[in-house]
Amino acid sequence: MVLIPKVFPARILRPGSQGPLPGALLKGPRARARRRAREYPPPATNLLSLQERPQLKHKILVVDDMPDVLAEARHLLSKTYEVHVARSGKEALECCREHGPFSVVLTDQGMPGMNGTEFLAHMRRGWPDTIRIMMTGYADLELAIEALHEGAIFRFLQKPIRPRELVDAVEGAVARFGRIREERILTQQLQFSRESLLSLTESLEDRLAHQIGRMRGLQRLALRLTRTSSLAEVAEVTASTVSKVLSNRAVRVCLSDEELGFEACAGAGGDLGPEIHEEPIRVIDGRLGMIQVADWGERGERLDEGDREALLTAASISAIAANNQLARHQRDLAHNATVLALKNLASNRDDETDKHLERMCAYSRVLAETMRDQGRHADEIDEAFLRDLEGSIPLHDIGKVGIPDSILLKPDGLEEAEWRIMEKHTTIGARTIRKVLDQSGEQGFLRMGYDIAFAHHEHWDGSGYPRGIAGADIPLAARIAAVADSYDALTSWRPYRGPWSHQEAVAHVIQESGKRFDPDVVEAFRSRLAEIDRIRARLADTPDDYRMRPAA
Repeated sequence: MVLIPKVFPARILRPGSQGPLPGALLKGPRARARRRAREYPPPATNLLSLQERPQLKHKILVVDDMPDVLAEARHLLSKTYEVHVARSGKEALECCREHGPFSVVLTDQGMPGMNGTEFLAHMRRGWPDTIRIMMTGYADLELAIEALHEGAIFRFLQKPIRPRELVDAVEGAVARFGRIREERILTQQLQFSRESLLSLTESLEDRLAHQIGRMRGLQRLALRLTRTSSLAEVAEVTASTVSKVLSNRAVRVCLSDEELGFEACAGAGGDLGPEIHEEPIRVIDGRLGMIQVADWGERGERLDEGDREALLTAASISAIAANNQLARHQRDLAHNATVLALKNLASNRDDETDKHLERMCAYSRVLAETMRDQGRHADEIDEAFLRDLEGSIPLHDIGKVGIPDSILLKPDGLEEAEWRIMEKHTTIGARTIRKVLDQSGEQGFLRMGYDIAFAHHEHWDGSGYPRGIAGADIPLAARIAAVADSYDALTSWRPYRGPWSHQEAVAHVIQESGKRFDPDVVEAFRSRLAEIDRIRARLADTPDDYRMRPAA
């Protein structure tokens, strides 16, 4: 089956696509706080009631002003989900009030009365747990970033969208909604468990002291788990803390998620022995792991009811922490996928082939490794630097998505005014990555990608753009990328000229040492000319590389 498209710019279409879903991203206004109670009345059920009542299917809302698109979306999704449709933002909000809450909402941009971005902003304020997906056929990067910010969307689907891509996106969104619901339920379970612990305090002073000690240990567990950054740390902290809470008994904790390929185990307090008590670490859709505890303590005492209650609470706390780590990993994957989609969007709009990025990554790694081996910037160029460099190089020209096609694809030289516009791709790219960084945190390769996008056209002597910075003020990664990008551009085909030979390009790079390029980077380049030439030959463009590119 094929989703029915609207009319949108031809450059969005790609060979082999099965048909698009229409839409665009536009900025929407914020609703005033005093209107929220009137506009968003409480839904008929909460997340817990969703679990308690019989419900076989997640509820999905699809919003588009074209009946054919709604019919096709219903056809693709209704076998698995309860699908509702609406033809406008206003109608969709009424549907949410009457039939919500929904697990996932997918919306187009160009609808009468209220556009998609405005509608998602309303959804974010009125139904924050609903997972939001934006579909658009427009390649406007600024609007895409605005939608990410205003509507806090889970996925941004660039049209044309294949049916399989749509189904996969909804499946991922439903999984994310399930985790949000699990966290709410687990939090209530934790609160209930804590209240149960409080009720166990007996009149006997020694039992009271023991109980208080367990509670304090569980509080320490909850606090320490908030500082963990991986499943392995969650397992280690849980094992060591539970061992202390239970009078230094032997404890073993194992956590795993087969779907994401995670597994972590840790122990404390020695060997478990032949008799053990097992407490599962559960989430709503199954068991995430297990806490195993020696049934007998060092002084011959057996686990009592208070110990078992403490162990149950520890398992609930650990489940929340482990679930948060898995959610963080999925969120990072989503952000990385968004950045990759933006990179692909930019690379598909100019005259570069996919091999351009492969060559640049290879050249840059060779230059960085050589500089480190030569003792230049060895304290800065470690394995993490090299890994981030390869991840961030593909983002260097991401800002070109904001340059008009009339300039970006011009077959001959640019005029002065056109060059001024072209130079803006550095600031557009930096601003784009900065917005993603602000939402996802200071991830290494994104932070380096920001430096490269902003500064790879700066010159060592200060004559570059956009800021005119010079020397060591230019980030090292950007100085490396500048040499790799220049060499590759010279040895690649352009509409207005043929490729330079390896020798001609090398002579140009050496000539620009100390002027355009960092002398240290050029020296590394000179010492690895044979390797550079092998990379150029191995990854050289062919006529098919240009024929297979999508139409502009």
